[in-house]
Amino acid sequence: MKDAPAPLPIRCGGLVRTEARDATDTDARTLILSFVDLRFEDGHVERWLGPGSITQFAGGEGALQRLNRAAEEVADDQLMSLCDEVAMGFRDVNRDDYEGLPVEVVVEWNQVLDLPPG
Repeated sequence: MKDAPAPLPIRCGGLVRTEARDATDTDARTLILSFVDLRFEDGHVERWLGPGSITQFAGGEGALQRLNRAAEEVADDQLMSLCDEVAMGFRDVNRDDYEGLPVEVVVEWNQVLDLPPG
């Protein structure tokens, strides 16, 4: 697949999966995965998920703002790892294309997480 030209990154972000039912829930297990959306030559878009971070959901006042910031931090911290992953499968991946991407946070509420106890 290394012969295929690199897809163009169009956005990055954090995918939040939390056991919380809403923003008032507290201490729910929460998984935040980084992602990058890639547009391929034929026009289709794929979301590539990267590594993530497991945390507790701190509900209450300002919960959504804290969750959003945490997801943006995970996305920022892990974006170049995703770029390197894309570079393993495609030629001519340009790291500069990954700088300054729009950031999106997606929250999936009330998820059942199959995580190790901890």
